[in-house]
Amino acid sequence: MFIAALVVTFSYVFGLLIFFDAGLGDIALILGAAAIGAYSLAFMQKRNGVLQFTSISVSSFWYISYLLTIFLPGLYVFLVADDEYRFKYLFAVTSVLLTMPLGIDLANRKSRFAPDEVAQFHLKPVQVGWNDRSTVPAFAFVFGVALFFSAMYIVEVQTIPLFYMLTHPGEAGQLAQLRDESMKLLDSNFRFVYHLVRDMLYPVLVLFSFGQMLLKRTAVWKGIFAVCFFLAFLFASFSTARLPAASILLMLGVFFCLYHGGRLSASTYLIIGLIFLAFPSAVMLVSENHTDVAMVMQRLGYRIFISPADTLYYYFVLIPDVIDYLYGRGMGSLCKLVGVEYFDMGHFVAMYHSPTGGHGYGSANAAFISGLYSDFGISGMLFGSVFTGFCMQLTNIRLCRRPKTVWNLACFGFLIFTFAQLNILPIPSVLVFSGLPILVGIWMLERTGRRKADGVGAAA
Repeated sequence: MFIAALVVTFSYVFGLLIFFDAGLGDIALILGAAAIGAYSLAFMQKRNGVLQFTSISVSSFWYISYLLTIFLPGLYVFLVADDEYRFKYLFAVTSVLLTMPLGIDLANRKSRFAPDEVAQFHLKPVQVGWNDRSTVPAFAFVFGVALFFSAMYIVEVQTIPLFYMLTHPGEAGQLAQLRDESMKLLDSNFRFVYHLVRDMLYPVLVLFSFGQMLLKRTAVWKGIFAVCFFLAFLFASFSTARLPAASILLMLGVFFCLYHGGRLSASTYLIIGLIFLAFPSAVMLVSENHTDVAMVMQRLGYRIFISPADTLYYYFVLIPDVIDYLYGRGMGSLCKLVGVEYFDMGHFVAMYHSPTGGHGYGSANAAFISGLYSDFGISGMLFGSVFTGFCMQLTNIRLCRRPKTVWNLACFGFLIFTFAQLNILPIPSVLVFSGLPILVGIWMLERTGRRKADGVGAAA
């Protein structure tokens, strides 16, 4: 598999160089970046088994998605660009292939974690975990909390973008405005809670109920999953943002893979991918005029495989020549903790990139290194990447060393997708506002409870 990956990668690299008729300087830089990529892949395969697709993990899923959406497309972006910023950009996207694996390896050494522990986790049978007598009431309570805040959200938002899209097809400009006003620009004290309900609470509930349905196959859990999935998907679709609803479908596919230990057919993986693309395709077909299926597929391909790397490039164009380093002003709500005023760099990039195309609305968030570089420069980006890799792998190790229960698989599926968003979102959105600290808190409470139970048992 490693040799095949190298053949495909260097075929792509040489194809780019021939297509662009690159000069000797560009050829040397691209081949140097590709060589670093090959070394990084060999290192990650040896230390983490990233090419063992039946043993999916948080770090391996992130790494492969980074190669496909940032690094390899970044080589294309470098050759397309014709200014001095592209050299800094190429250094940044290539450096991640060294700094993140370094952080991952440091976590492995600290925890004495071996790559085969991931495979051993996947080979385990799924354990029953909690019984229905305690699970169903607890699930109903948490689901009730989600429904309560969903109702509050509907009351606060005057116009639901999804309903507006269905009744006013083709009005992309007005829909973009409503999309931002319905969540990102919503004037509400509960805006963060609504984000948490949509992006963390509902997905985890859907994954947990799906796992219970697969494990127990009872009518009760089939009904619970059907209701939970419908309401979660509906709530995620309200803003018509493509990712929240599509992410639920992708997380279900990842969970299904985890549940079966990665032992699925190629056709099953293809179906999972097509289901993931279903909602974004439907939104584009309904909301935009003169759009057909072929055009939608072309735009989705660009959005997934080119746009993340292309958007990231503009951060290196703008910082520090147009805007000085932000020194923490780009960290969202965390700015309040350090006493600085927030600057929406994502919106600024969107308006710079497309002054009229976004109708004055929109946000061009990019991979996690965009925020690190914008706030703290090259050195901050390098050290921050090592720290991010370290945190990601500690989370992965924690998951692999927990029992293979439905609850843990739900956390696993959610966090695989969450950390993959490092390729399109800044670090605070992934490590703080995604709900990860809440899951870590729950794990700590579980460990404390088990220790107390073990102490009582030992005393008895």
